[in-house]
Amino acid sequence: MAPIHGKNAVVAFGTSGSESDISAYCNKSDLDQAFDEAEVSAYGSSAKSYVIGLGGNKFDIAGPWSQTLHNILQPLVGVAGKSIVYGPAGNTTGLPKLSATAHLKDYKVSGAVNGAVTWTGSITIDGGVTNGTY
Repeated sequence: MAPIHGKNAVVAFGTSGSESDISAYCNKSDLDQAFDEAEVSAYGSSAKSYVIGLGGNKFDIAGPWSQTLHNILQPLVGVAGKSIVYGPAGNTTGLPKLSATAHLKDYKVSGAVNGAVTWTGSITIDGGVTNGTY
């Protein structure tokens, strides 16, 4: 697959099956998939050794704030069992679609006298991420 420009990314969040498309209010999205690791090196080892533990996933998003976005996200802060759907390359048939059950851990609105009002959010994924296609 050729390199993909981020301008076509799609982000939807909310109740599973009827997620709200919030792409128009996003200009940054980061899916972070990481696993715990425990060092198990012993005396005499020439290099560190590890065992892999549980995986954890989070999705950080940000962009220009609007009242419409606020009305979608603010009531969902801290509500378990919501759905995140992410199309990093867009939502055209055949493109990658990442989805998961999640909750909006935090939602922050920021403004400055010399800039636009912006927002950031951190979504914690409950369990794993499902890889599929549109």
